[in-house]
Amino acid sequence: MGVTTTKMVKGTIIKLSEEYMRNMLDKILKIYSIEDILYGKFNKKDLKEFNIGSLIAKFGGIQNLFIRYFSIKGILYNGKIIDIDSFKNKPNGYYTKEKIIKLVKNYCEIECRESILLVKHETKLLKNWCKKYWNAKYIDNISTIILNKKYTLYNLLILCYPEIYKEHILFAWELNKCYSKSDSKRNKYLKEFIKYRMNIKNYNDIIQVLNSNILKKSEYTYFSTTLLKYYKTYNFYQWANKVFPQYSSFWSEKDFGKIYVGKDGSRLNSSYEKRIFDFVYDNLNIKEIKAVGIKRNKKYVYYDAKYDSNYYPNFIINFKNNLPIVIEYYGMLNHQNKSIVTIYKEKMYRKNKYYKERNDIYFIDLYPDDLKNKFEGVKRKINNIMDKVT
Repeated sequence: MGVTTTKMVKGTIIKLSEEYMRNMLDKILKIYSIEDILYGKFNKKDLKEFNIGSLIAKFGGIQNLFIRYFSIKGILYNGKIIDIDSFKNKPNGYYTKEKIIKLVKNYCEIECRESILLVKHETKLLKNWCKKYWNAKYIDNISTIILNKKYTLYNLLILCYPEIYKEHILFAWELNKCYSKSDSKRNKYLKEFIKYRMNIKNYNDIIQVLNSNILKKSEYTYFSTTLLKYYKTYNFYQWANKVFPQYSSFWSEKDFGKIYVGKDGSRLNSSYEKRIFDFVYDNLNIKEIKAVGIKRNKKYVYYDAKYDSNYYPNFIINFKNNLPIVIEYYGMLNHQNKSIVTIYKEKMYRKNKYYKERNDIYFIDLYPDDLKNKFEGVKRKINNIMDKVT
């Protein structure tokens, strides 16, 4: 039967024998199934109601308590003896480094439909693999490891496959983006990007990359949104100085130019376009809006045969099963150079005529006055169209 211990409860001595344990757990098993126990779905208040707190202490944890109980009763689960591996929640100290590596490798190499061994030496293939298999839908056991050991997904990956980092196949910021609260980590991310993704060594080339090239690659646009979040600017000057202090005396803020990034990470042509985009995206809560003009997105190019011209609108709002909403903003009407404004107006008139004659789109033309009074004109024009599509 084992050693019998005692506990004082309201002046009465209770013997913590295996018989007492069986009686208490028999009562619990009338309420909860074995699967509930193994997956930790029972109500913790039952611990007090059935007075098993001391039993848990005696047997060194609730898992060990139930393992002993199932063993005495000869209870199996799915035809197998119940042991510590049968429980979803593991006790402290269960996950040794060796167990973690074994568990993660088993998932990555065997459980996944596509083994990581086929892709781990090529950046693009590995990134696609991670998107499919190494995200918020990862297996429960790995979730438990992260909870107990405070591992990030990337750290787990590198723990099991250190060559991924050593060979610069994949960096943390490519899997987890750049949104770290740590200055040192963000600086490390930018340095890795410049050195290993852009292969830049000359400080003049760094300026060129952080001005434009980075934003031409959609997989790197989160560097720009990181700027907005942590540095409250669209200019890389401050961040670059922290990462490359040896070059700070060779460049100035104006060398980096201005970068305009919308709420969804899209790059925009001007501060006014950004203000319009963010207003529609945030205030009007239209998440379907897309920035088109600066990307020259061929999906949304409109060809004017009369003038042999391609038009790329500033924005598209594309709802499923409905006509797209094409938006043009004519911000240069306030330009100080009259000759520029004259040429600009001529193009504006023909673009408006072209768009309005199409029957496969809704068209909205916006002007500087539409931004006044808290974007009153923008709101009115878009809402008028939204009444037709919703």
